[in-house]
Amino acid sequence: MGQRHQVYLIAKVVPHDKTPREARYRCIGALHHQWCYGRSPLQATTRFMKLIKQKENAEIIQEEINALHGLYGVFRQEPDLPDIPCPFAHFLVSSSWSASYLDGGFDGSDTCALEAGGSSAQVDNNDGITIIEITDPEKPSYCFVIIRSSDVLPRMSPLSASQYVRSYYPKPENISMDEDDKAEEASVLATLQPFESSSLISSHMLAEAWPGEYKAKISTNLAATSSDLLTPRATVGVPSLADMVIGPALHHALQTGEIAQLEPFFWQPNKVTQMKQNLRTYDMLSGDAISLLTKIVNHELGETKTVDLANFCLMDDQIIAILSAQEGVEVLKLSHSKITIGGIRQLLPILPCLKRLVLMGTTITDDDVLALYSENPKLCNNIEAFIHPVFLKDIRRGVAPNAFSQITYTSSGTVAASIPYFTPAMIVQSITDNFSALMQDDEDAVRTAMCSLNPMLAIYASDHRRDGKLWAERSVPFVPQNTHRARALSNREGWVLAYWTDEFEGDQSYAFVRGKRGFEKEYKEKMREVFGDTKTARPPGMTEAQKRAKLESIRAEYADKLYEIFDLRSFFQELAREGRPLPPADAYARLEELFTKLDTKEGSPKLKMMTMGIFKKFYDKVAPLDLELRHM
Repeated sequence: MGQRHQVYLIAKVVPHDKTPREARYRCIGALHHQWCYGRSPLQATTRFMKLIKQKENAEIIQEEINALHGLYGVFRQEPDLPDIPCPFAHFLVSSSWSASYLDGGFDGSDTCALEAGGSSAQVDNNDGITIIEITDPEKPSYCFVIIRSSDVLPRMSPLSASQYVRSYYPKPENISMDEDDKAEEASVLATLQPFESSSLISSHMLAEAWPGEYKAKISTNLAATSSDLLTPRATVGVPSLADMVIGPALHHALQTGEIAQLEPFFWQPNKVTQMKQNLRTYDMLSGDAISLLTKIVNHELGETKTVDLANFCLMDDQIIAILSAQEGVEVLKLSHSKITIGGIRQLLPILPCLKRLVLMGTTITDDDVLALYSENPKLCNNIEAFIHPVFLKDIRRGVAPNAFSQITYTSSGTVAASIPYFTPAMIVQSITDNFSALMQDDEDAVRTAMCSLNPMLAIYASDHRRDGKLWAERSVPFVPQNTHRARALSNREGWVLAYWTDEFEGDQSYAFVRGKRGFEKEYKEKMREVFGDTKTARPPGMTEAQKRAKLESIRAEYADKLYEIFDLRSFFQELAREGRPLPPADAYARLEELFTKLDTKEGSPKLKMMTMGIFKKFYDKVAPLDLELRHM
């Protein structure tokens, strides 16, 4: 059953063993949705395009696309493309198709990944496909395609949003409509409105991405059809005389040491940016060049609170010297610089206001970043967005330990979403977004938001939204992980928000859970005495049933020694004791008010704090004995 729909992302990518002038469109992400038709594909496309146009998200997607150049063959040619070559972009499209924030609560559904290198036509499909081109994420284009025979629309041809949706909701011909018809037409028009300024993908682009599946003559003049890989769709103009002066003037000033002669440029629009771009072309910066760059950074910082040193050949000591002269830095971009993890350890203490750190394309490894968080967690307590590949992996391939996770147990199963770092402001926001669903009367919507994986992952994937920013406009700092539900509890990693709802009994309870370390060694020794070093050996004289009963007895005995549980208020008090910044008072007050309403809501199950006895039952359900032994 279903009304199946697929989504595909395409971008201009340089194939293996080809030059940049031979870049071709190809698929870099694919997704299956079981129930998606009518207005839904348009609404999801709008959510996705709004999300990737956010500057912070666009810069990560651009890094993912650039990392593909020269590595893989074109469609159905080796080297094969990974199934999910751009996990961050894939997560955003999955989020857009599986969760939407409507009227103070979430609506959504689950999706599943498809192979990026697969066919766009040979899939189980009922209601067409969506294709979105994201070579320049801030200027995406789109089309819809019908891949099965249709009496209404042409097959295997790019369709506009209007063509697609009007096949479900024809434009009314009768002026007199009843109220339901008027409401439906108003909804269709509102759904179409965002596409008025969007470009349509051409059949040529489709034929490039999937040769043989779409009919279009592929030009042999690749130079004429390929876009600039670093600045897609950029218009190459003739530089002005003033622009041509900056390069030589900068070179002369640095050679003679007379950088004061560049002072007039600081008062002319765009000239500071042009000086900075010229400095990026230098293989090495020192002396007067560093002084000039420091002045440029200080000039830019006053307006943006951002320092962008990406793509500069700067060493640790130079970066530290430049930033030591700045105050109030909230965003620091160091991608493709010479920074090391040692430099980061020195930088963080002198940047107390830092909220976003971008480290793409550096020599800093996954292990370097994980060691930083493990060994010096307080250095990172204020950071809402630590942008590094280790935190941008596919949801099932993450290696970062759990910092905070929500684990939901229902009579129909368990879902768990884990994030690698957080601030209290981010957690207040995500819990408010998530638990607001419980105020809805729509049981399906509640079940989707609280008990479905993809919507839960989407809810927790946001930095702190300020200045009235909508959820649809959020900046996504990491890809949350579908961590094994037993890991966070059995290994006592970070914090866990435990939520238990029984759809049949109507009971609901929650607790914030943290592992204790004092009895862990003793507990594991007692467990090993029973199951043996190999986890399969049975001590002499003990039957399998006796062994299991003994292990479960040990678990029950040690539960309150290994875990401590907190209610909402005491949880945030503990975060403050850990040295984390306080969340905004108004945001916390709204969350506390929400939990009070859920505890007193009439005609609904009350949301109560778990007792230790209920937590033990929750733990037995979520991380049963056999799973814990595997993770021990």
